Amino acid sequence: MLPQILSATAARRNLEEILRRVLENKERFMITWHGEPNAVIMHLGEYSRAFGRPLGRRTRQTRNPKLSMG
Repeated sequence: MLPQILSATAARRNLEEILRRVLENKERFMITWHGEPNAVIMHLGEYSRAFGRPLGRRTRQTRNPKLSMG
């Protein structure tokens, strides 16, 4: 399945819808910044299968609610 391509602005504006589609339909989204691909949003289960790294539990344990943009 090829990812849908979105600008960072469109992704920010539609984040809730994107996350719903990722969770329900396992859709993938490529996020661009100034026209260049920079990030992918995909289902965690697909990530684990593709890269062999289960992240769910560890991510939840270490998640910091405040994002540092330092």
